[in-house]
Amino acid sequence: MPETTISKLEAAEQLLNTALRLLIDERDYVSAIVLAGSAEDLFQGMLEKKDLPSSRAQLASATLTMHGFLYPEEHPPKDREAFDMMRSAYNWLRHADKDDGFERRLDWKKEAVHIAMRAIDNLYALTGKDHPRRPELGYPLGSE
Repeated sequence: MPETTISKLEAAEQLLNTALRLLIDERDYVSAIVLAGSAEDLFQGMLEKKDLPSSRAQLASATLTMHGFLYPEEHPPKDREAFDMMRSAYNWLRHADKDDGFERRLDWKKEAVHIAMRAIDNLYALTGKDHPRRPELGYPLGSE
């Protein structure tokens, strides 16, 4: 195969497209998590370069704000802790060096949907383009 040039945006879109195909067709939730998480990371990096907030950052901020209202007597968790909670399945699948066990019981479909939704949000924030398969997830954009 001859060499070709690809942008990070194109790579992220390809990763997301494949993740959504695997997720929506109910073929492979684990791979969908890793692919969508990689797309989310690429989109997030591009958003940060434009000084725009990512879906993950907005969700963490909202979560910490709600925690403050619901539990004013407690110190809220740090942003990093909120990020880690959102990315727990993704990080577990990518790392074997932590002592977090070699088996995990989760709703893998739900985890794949959540990470794919954040990647779709980031794509929209970055390009203004809605992903054509988003409605199949039953997930509205913030503008709807």
